[in-house]
Formats: sequence, structure tokens, C-alpha cells
Amino acid sequence: MNEFLKENLSAVEVGIRFLSGALLLAVIMINGIVPVWFALIAVYPVITAIMVWDPVYAGVRLLRLNVASKPHKMKAITVG
Repeated sequence: MNEFLKENLSAVEVGIRFLSGALLLAVIMINGIVPVWFALIAVYPVITAIMVWDPVYAGVRLLRLNVASKPHKMKAITVG
């Protein structure tokens, strides 16, 4: 479980996420052309940049670890 909660974003990715989210939020507040619900999308990269942790990355990594740890066995299927 500790692997799931470790920081999983690099410093470059944190900067890109924060700047892109903040820029999208600024465009939404300044310009009325972009729909307001885009702010919900912009909040995700900002929050993950602040936490330096992305739950989607962590979930994918956890799934990869679980799949890699289980041996795959081929089973024959009989018909009839």
C-alpha cells in the first residue's frame, strides 16, 4: 500500500500541470468564450501538481504490479 501513496510526478511534470491548469483557469475567468465547466477539468492538474501525486498513475502502477505478480496459466476449454 505504501507504493500506492508515494509521490509519482517529476518536477517537470508538476510544473507543466500547474501552469497548464492555471492558464486554463485564467482563460475561463477572463474570457467568456470557454465554457465554465472546463474549470472542473482545469482543477485536476492543479490539485495533482500541488499533491505531487496522480491517482490515475498510481492506479495503473498498482494494476501492473498485481498483474505482474500473478502467474498466468493457460487452461484448456472443453466444448460439448
